[in-house]
Amino acid sequence: MRKYAGILIGGRSQRMGEPKALIEYDGVSLIEHTIATIQPAVDYVVLIGSHLDYDLPAACHRYSLLPDAVVGIGPLGGLATLLNQCDDDDLALMLACDMPYVSAELVTRLTQACLETDTNYDAVVPTTPNSDAAKRPRHHPCCALYRPSCLRAIEQAIEERRYSMMRLLSQLRVTDLPLDHNESRWLTNWNTPDDLPD
Repeated sequence: MRKYAGILIGGRSQRMGEPKALIEYDGVSLIEHTIATIQPAVDYVVLIGSHLDYDLPAACHRYSLLPDAVVGIGPLGGLATLLNQCDDDDLALMLACDMPYVSAELVTRLTQACLETDTNYDAVVPTTPNSDAAKRPRHHPCCALYRPSCLRAIEQAIEERRYSMMRLLSQLRVTDLPLDHNESRWLTNWNTPDDLPD
């Protein structure tokens, strides 16, 4: 069993106004920070994105840059690309590049949840408490661990032009990994300039 991490870097970053992967965080670009954080917890890191309109930092050139399986459909295309790199018994972490507080501990816990669960599942997905206690916890499909068994459902979704990641989860056998309020910070993402720290 190998553990892959696929970092999505192909988003258009329209609301941010600049490529999220290049935003400086802790003295380096966000993509370099993300790689350094998760690399100890996985076997392979790949970058996923098509038609990038910016140059990656030199430190990223050692990692394979793979095009989206289908361009312009969001994370679903990136997930298809990632899982097509895997053998049947591999695990694949899909991770957006705009999550500055993601931790290696989260990746380790996702992996442990996989190992502690029987093989009758397709994905382990973190959940965080909803602001409305009456609602179900919120799932985070763009920081989750997937098995290649997902590919059939992904291919069907692409064929039907249904690109929602939440809809995909509804078609999969999902194991939840509940996070508490403090751990929820790991999944914070930066979408607009207002999200950036002062």
